[in-house]
Amino acid sequence: MKIVALNPDRIEAWDSFAAGHPGAHLAHRAAWFSLVRETFGYESHGLALVDPEGTLVGGLPMFDVPAGRKLTSAPFRDRGGLLLADGIDGTPLLREARALADRLGRDLQIRQGEPLPVPPDGMTEARHWLTSRLDLTPGPEALWRALDNNAQGPVKQARRQGVAVRIGESAADMEIFRSLFASTRRRLGVPVFPPAFFDALHRHFVAPGLGRLLLAEVDGRPVAGLLLLFERDTALDGYAASLPGTAKTRANDLLVWTAIETACSLGKAVFDFGADSPRQTSLLSFKRKWGAQVLPLSEYWSSPLRAADPLDNSSPVYRLVRGAVSRLPFPVYEWASRLVVARYG
Repeated sequence: MKIVALNPDRIEAWDSFAAGHPGAHLAHRAAWFSLVRETFGYESHGLALVDPEGTLVGGLPMFDVPAGRKLTSAPFRDRGGLLLADGIDGTPLLREARALADRLGRDLQIRQGEPLPVPPDGMTEARHWLTSRLDLTPGPEALWRALDNNAQGPVKQARRQGVAVRIGESAADMEIFRSLFASTRRRLGVPVFPPAFFDALHRHFVAPGLGRLLLAEVDGRPVAGLLLLFERDTALDGYAASLPGTAKTRANDLLVWTAIETACSLGKAVFDFGADSPRQTSLLSFKRKWGAQVLPLSEYWSSPLRAADPLDNSSPVYRLVRGAVSRLPFPVYEWASRLVVARYG
């Protein structure tokens, strides 16, 4: 076996490998690599493992986040770590990744998702973040019948109030969603991605059919949106947003149910609600009411201190900061977000 750079010449082979691997996630794909490079300018330091015949049999994406002083395997996603063919030992890749991080003066972060059978030498596992996953194999009719009234009721209420969900296909629709998303993030007091991020999402995911944008409208006015992203048999609730003061419309509930129906119609087996902090109890409860199972996510750090401090903006230490951010004038908020968001990767 030989360790080589996961450079542009090998991206097509890597993307084919990831597309056929049952453990692959969104951040393993070349489309996500392109989005990260175009939006944030992160340099790729990924490694690949090839057999004596030159066939790619494993790899570990890694991107340099200079301001955050880390190499991370999955920028801005919760999973996307080591990926190996059956029977392949990933220990050499992990050792080389750690050595590379040391040479660059970076901490290494591997967002693996599922725990590795053997933790990497000298790295600390953290299991702070949670994901919520819904089994779609029973089909939409059975899933609907299994829901309690606290899930069915708001969907029916939204329909009675005239909330309609449509598919957003154009760049202009993505701009509508970006505006909704920025409004939501400011209200929560957390930074928002730059416009280039949403442009890249449209070009690399929505336009080629690797994602679907759903917009909820009342009398033709967009009030909420949800961006689905697809990976093999999974539909991921990638990003969601809603206008303030529209909670009574229950548009978010109708969006989630429409997203579940859409995923079923596309033959997906799993609906992934994405990662949350364990402190986000209301959000986790909202996801559980659809029948989702809450599971821990594993990540590995070369720095024990960073493993112990997950930078959870839902923790009390960030409360005052978030309150201040939510009161910033919108232009100042967007300017500050551009300075901050790329730091975290």
